[in-house]
Amino acid sequence: MTIAGYNLGGDLDLCAREIDKAKFLDSVKRLALQRNVSERTIMIWCYQRVESQEALDRIKNWIQEEDQTQRWVMSLPEIEILE
Repeated sequence: MTIAGYNLGGDLDLCAREIDKAKFLDSVKRLALQRNVSERTIMIWCYQRVESQEALDRIKNWIQEEDQTQRWVMSLPEIEILE
């Protein structure tokens, strides 16, 4: 982690260079908590900052795998209209 987490760009670069999915997701979760954004947002930011085609494909696949779990999809609340 960079100095007190102030340098988000550096943190994202380190995260985007990760080749192990479990470590990547841990870094994503930590950064999401620090920045008060969703984990998917951090993953997209990492995807935008990659430096090689290999990293681009790797992170794209990880994002697609996480999207298939639908853990970020929120169900609609049940609303009852009283007359």
